[in-house]
Amino acid sequence: MDDKRELIGSKLVIFRRNGLWQARVPLHEGRYLWRSLKTADEATATQSATRLYYQTETKLAEGLPVQTRTIATVIDEFVAARERDNRLGNAAKRGSSIKHTKDGMLRQIKRVMKFWREYAGTKAIEALDDKLLAG
Repeated sequence: MDDKRELIGSKLVIFRRNGLWQARVPLHEGRYLWRSLKTADEATATQSATRLYYQTETKLAEGLPVQTRTIATVIDEFVAARERDNRLGNAAKRGSSIKHTKDGMLRQIKRVMKFWREYAGTKAIEALDDKLLAG
């Protein structure tokens, strides 16, 4: 770690890597959140890192997820689960009482999810609300 600075009682660490400042915020039990502060200015990096530290502390205290996932990531996980379900259904014997995703339904899911990915894929999953769904 180049140009290492310890802030907030040594809990928050900022350091320079490849000319840009990075932050290391403690989570729990030896785990850390690492983020690029995307600046070469130390004063701006210190301010951004301090804000990140307090936002992370607030999220941890409220039991919220610290690392946000995008809607596109959740869509990819959903499609992958439905594809696995489809493969299981195709491999299962006829007469099985378990309902699996059929080929036609899987095609429809992929088609619809393509539009959702374009419309809101870069947004955080926490931003998904009635207003976004209505649009």
